[in-house]
Amino acid sequence: MEGDAPFLAYLLKEKQGLTSPISTEPTSGISAYSSDALRALVRDDDEGTLPEHLVSFVKEMSEEQDLDARTIDTRVSQYVANTSLALARAANSKLIQRYVQHLIDLQNIRTALRLADEEDEVCLPYLLEGGTIDSNDLAGPLENTIKAIGRSNLGYFLNDCLQTIDDVNALERNLSEVIAVDIADMWNVTLSIEPTFAFAAIAIAQLKLLRMILIGKRNGLSPQDIKKALPPFLSATHYLS
Repeated sequence: MEGDAPFLAYLLKEKQGLTSPISTEPTSGISAYSSDALRALVRDDDEGTLPEHLVSFVKEMSEEQDLDARTIDTRVSQYVANTSLALARAANSKLIQRYVQHLIDLQNIRTALRLADEEDEVCLPYLLEGGTIDSNDLAGPLENTIKAIGRSNLGYFLNDCLQTIDDVNALERNLSEVIAVDIADMWNVTLSIEPTFAFAAIAIAQLKLLRMILIGKRNGLSPQDIKKALPPFLSATHYLS
């Protein structure tokens, strides 16, 4: 569903009149629902065979007025996070729940760092609920964000890179390490859904990386520039190097 989020957000912005004639629909190679079905739901209220939770979310968003673009993006991200958490609980796996919660944490950390110069009340509406770190602790000045991360179970992985916060690549490598550890812990849980989930999570991550390489080459970027833009590689091995 993460692949559907940008397109769904675009359609909701279009319905609110927040797109322009030159706006283009975002595309994703990995999605849960067809783009035609999402268009029919948002533009024509045609539910088709889409799940009830998605239909209810779109109807609720369509009834609200005067939403700005960033709020719509956040609401869609929260909807995806809530749905992912519900599925993780239904899977009855604490490791998958931890993985989903950490994904929310990492998205919140990126947002909090990007809005570190803003007041708490400006940052807080754009942070997601459901992670292991309280959104209220992350919001606000940079020192608040760093302290909140340091007190969390992610501090072990992120404390060093937070001392040199300007190095975006180092930060992303450390954020990726959090997910790599979560996935590594799933491999050896026999007779369960965790190893299959770990395989799928890595496969999706590698497909996203390959897609970014192809986009970079199509746009004429040098290998060095493409390398800088790529997220850290998640290995398919069962063990962390």
